[in-house]
Parts: sequence; C-alpha cells; structure tokens
Amino acid sequence: METIKKGRPQKGWTKEYECTGAGNKGGGCGAILRISQRDLYKTVSEHWDGNTYYTSFTCHDCGVETDIPDPGVKLLGKRPKQKE
Repeated sequence: METIKKGRPQKGWTKEYECTGAGNKGGGCGAILRISQRDLYKTVSEHWDGNTYYTSFTCHDCGVETDIPDPGVKLLGKRPKQKE
C-alpha cells in the first residue's frame, strides 16, 4: 500500500455500541449508537467494602444507561441530569 496524498488527521474518538442497559438492570432498546468521548462518563457503585467505577453512556432514544468496558480514552461527558 502507498499513500498518494495524506488525509486529514483523526480528531477525537468514536466507537459503535449497542444500548443494552448492561450493568443497570437491562432494559436497553437495542439501538446501535456511535458514541464519542463526549458521551462517556464515570459512574460509581458504592459498597461497604469499597467503590466500583464504570464507564457509561445514556441512550438518547430510550434514556437507559449502559456500562461498557473501559475504552482507554479520556472521558469528556457528564450524566445527562448533571449537564444543567
């Protein structure tokens, strides 16, 4: 393979995820969403023996929250109710 003319540099990060409600009692609508860093935020589950942190997004179609494996990028979003 040979590059004839360089393209534009990649800006940001995106990946497709399914709205499943994983980690949040299910209930996802099954929509396939293109998620960016601005859609991801940290959530926490508090336990008597310590806290567990998750990376999550909220589906804009049904409003259900889905936890995903850590994507290894800086999270730039906030939970929708925290945006105000």
